[in-house]
Amino acid sequence: MATTLRFLKDSRLSPEMRAHYHAVSRHAVMIYAMEHVSIEAQRALVILALDELGTSTGPRGWNMLSILAQNVRQLHLGEESSLHLSADESELPSAGPVRKVAIPQPDSWIEDEGRRRLCWMVYLLDRYATIATTTFDFMLDDGKMNRVLPCSYDLFSRNVPVETSVLDQTTGQQGATGYAVNKPENLGSFSYHCQILRTMSKVHDFLKAPVDVTCSAGMARWRGTYRSLDAALNSWLQSLPSEYSRISALCHSDPASRVANWFMLHSAYVTAVVRLHSSAAYPSVRSPISAPSHYAMQRCLSAVQSLRDITQDVFEANGLDLVGPPFAFSLWTAARLLIVHAATMGGPVDAKIDFFIEILGHVGKYWQVAISYARILARVVQRARRGEMGLGAMRSKILRWLALSPAMAPPAKTFTRAEVRQHTAEDSLWCIIDSIVYDVSDFVAIHPGGESVLRQVAGQDATTAFYNLHRQEVLTQHADLAVGTVEGETPQVLVPRPGDLSPVPYAEPLWLARPFRSPYYGDSHRRLQRAMRAFTDEHLLPEARACESTGRPVSQPVIDLMSRKGVLHMRLGPGRHLHGVALLDGAVRGDEFDHFHDLVVAQELARTMARGFQDGNMAGMTIGLPAVLNFARDDAWGRAVADAVFSGRKKLCLAITEAFAGLAKMIALVEANHSWLESVTYQMCSMPYKLQAQHLAGPIGLLKMSTTRAAHDIADEAVQIWGGRALTQTGMGKHIEMFRRTYAFDSVLGGAEQILGDLGVRQAVKNFPKAVL
Repeated sequence: MATTLRFLKDSRLSPEMRAHYHAVSRHAVMIYAMEHVSIEAQRALVILALDELGTSTGPRGWNMLSILAQNVRQLHLGEESSLHLSADESELPSAGPVRKVAIPQPDSWIEDEGRRRLCWMVYLLDRYATIATTTFDFMLDDGKMNRVLPCSYDLFSRNVPVETSVLDQTTGQQGATGYAVNKPENLGSFSYHCQILRTMSKVHDFLKAPVDVTCSAGMARWRGTYRSLDAALNSWLQSLPSEYSRISALCHSDPASRVANWFMLHSAYVTAVVRLHSSAAYPSVRSPISAPSHYAMQRCLSAVQSLRDITQDVFEANGLDLVGPPFAFSLWTAARLLIVHAATMGGPVDAKIDFFIEILGHVGKYWQVAISYARILARVVQRARRGEMGLGAMRSKILRWLALSPAMAPPAKTFTRAEVRQHTAEDSLWCIIDSIVYDVSDFVAIHPGGESVLRQVAGQDATTAFYNLHRQEVLTQHADLAVGTVEGETPQVLVPRPGDLSPVPYAEPLWLARPFRSPYYGDSHRRLQRAMRAFTDEHLLPEARACESTGRPVSQPVIDLMSRKGVLHMRLGPGRHLHGVALLDGAVRGDEFDHFHDLVVAQELARTMARGFQDGNMAGMTIGLPAVLNFARDDAWGRAVADAVFSGRKKLCLAITEAFAGLAKMIALVEANHSWLESVTYQMCSMPYKLQAQHLAGPIGLLKMSTTRAAHDIADEAVQIWGGRALTQTGMGKHIEMFRRTYAFDSVLGGAEQILGDLGVRQAVKNFPKAVL
C-alpha cells in the first residue's frame, strides 16, 4: 500500500488520508523488516526502498539500502545454489561441505529464481542510488555477486526452468559452485539491465579514481581504461536482441510493462554513455597533454537525442506511469549534459531541456524525486537564459533588486512574522533573512550542510545564522528563492551596488575617503576610479571568480569587451598608445592619462580577488609589451604586435632568466608602503622612461621587496585573526585563504625579493661618489 498509493486516482481519498495511510503502512513494514531477517521481509523492504528513493535521495533511503545489502549477505542471496537447474554432473560441485543457512533451501525453481531476482533488484537499487551521489561507494561488491543473471519475465511467469548467463563473461566470473553457462536466448530486459549496470559500476569507479593530468603515463592509462569501457558499452549494445531496435514501434502497438522495461533499459544505457564520455568531452580540469574529445562530445549529444526520441514515444503512448525513478534519473542526467555543453561552448542551452523538464514534471506525479529534478533544472535554465544579457549585467540586476526597499522590490507580497512561522513543512519551508522571506523548500535536499541546517530555521528569522557563515553574494545567487518581505520592516544589511565605495575603514585608499585630500589625484582620477569600479563589479568580478574556481581561461567576449573599453590599453600605463582610444566611454582622455591613473586601474582590477584571472589575462602583456613599444628595432613591427595584443586577439609573455636568490600592524604596513608607492608614482609622472630606468629602478625594486614582505606579515596576521575560517576556500574566510595562498606570486614574479633588494643597493652603489668622504 505504501508504494501503490501514488498510482491511485480515486478522488475520494484526500491528500491527508493518502499521507496517513502511507505513513502507517511504511511504519509497519519497517518494524517487520527490522525484527525479521527473512526472504519475505527482504521483498517488502525492497519495495519500500524503491518508494523512498523515488521520493528523495536523503539519509532514509540510504539506511534502507544498508539493511538490504546486509540482508543479502546474511541470507546468502548473492551466492548461486543451482539446485533446481538441469545441469550436467560436471557442472555441479564435486566436493565440499554444504553451507548452513538460517533459511531453508528453495523448494522449487521458481522460488530459486525469485530469490535470484530479489538479489539483483537490491543490486539495481544500490547502483542507481550510489551513482546519483557520484562520491559514495557501492554497498554490494561486484566481486561477491556470484549469481547468474535472471531469466526473461515470460519464462519466469510460466515457471519454465532455464539456464541463463553469468554477469560478466569477459572476466570469467563464476558462481560459488563453479557453475558457468552462457545461454543468452533466455535473457530478458531485466537481465540486460543488470549487465549495463555492471558496466556503469566500472564507469563510476573509473571516474572516482584520481589521475594526474600532467603525467603522460597516467593519462595514457586513463585513456586505455576509457577506451575499454567504451568498447564494453558498444559490445553490450550489439548483444541486445532485435526486439530492442523496435521498441519505438512496439510502444504504440503494445504499451505494456514489457515494453516499459525496454524503455528503462535504454535510459540506463544513455546514463552510462553520458557518465563515461562527458568526462572526456567536458573535463573539469584541462590536461596540457590531452585535449577535450570531440568524439566523446558527439557520443554524449547523440545519446541525449536518442533518449529524447524514446521519451517522446513513451509520452505519446501515455506510458509515463510505467517508468520509475531510474528513468527520471536518466532524464536528469541528460538535461544536465545539455547545460554543461552550453556552458562549455558558450552558447544558449538546447531547447530539448524544456522537453526533459516537462517530462520530469509528468513523472513527478508518481515519483516526487522527479519534481525535485525538474525544479532545479528549471531554475538553472532560467538563470542561464537571463544570463544571455551577460554575467555582469545579470549580477548588476540582482544587486539592484536586493538594494531596493521592500515596498519597491519584486515580489511585492508582504507577510507577517506569524504567517512565516506557519511554513515549516517539508514542501513549504520558509525563513527570513534581513526582512526578506525566502522559500527554501526546493533547496533543503541539496543544501551542502544537509537538510537539518535549514529545518532548524524553518519559519524563523535566520539573519544572524546566515551571516555567521555566509557572505552577501550567496543571496544574490539565490535571489529567485525570495517570495516577499516582512510587513513593516526594512533591510538592515548594507548591500553594495556596482561602483559603490566600501564604508569599512581602510578598505579603500585614503584619498577616496572624506575628508582626506591628496595632491596626487584630481577630478579625472576620481572619474576613472568610479568608471573602473563599476566596470569591474559588473563585468569582471563574475567572470574572474568563475575562472578562478574552474581553472578555465578568461572567455573571449570578456577580453573583447576589455579591449573595446580601453582597459587593456590602460594596463600599459601612459603613452602614445592611449591617444585616440575611448577609455571607459570617455572617463579620461588618453593624452591626460598619467601614472596615477595607471595606479587607479591596477587597484580596481585587484578587487577581483582572482590572481589567475589577472595574471593569465594581462600580466604578460603588462610586463612584455612596454619593451616592444619602446625598444623594438622595427617600429612598424612593434605597432603591429601592439595592435594584435590590444585587440585581444593575441597574448604576449616575457621570459627572463634571473639569478639565484635565497590589525594595527596591517594598517601601518599598508599606509607606509602606499605612501612610498604614491611618491614613486609622482616621480614617474615627471621623468621620461629612460630617466626612470636610471633613477627609479632601484627604489622600485626596494619598494617591491618591502610590499611583498608586508604582504607576508599581513597574510600571517589575517590567519591568526580569522582562525580556521581563513583556511577554507569557501565561506566568509575565502578571500583570506586566497590571499595567503597567492601573495607569494608577487614576491617571485618580476623578480624575487633578494634580487630586487640587490638591484636597489647596486644602483645606489653605482651612483656612489668616487671621492672619499
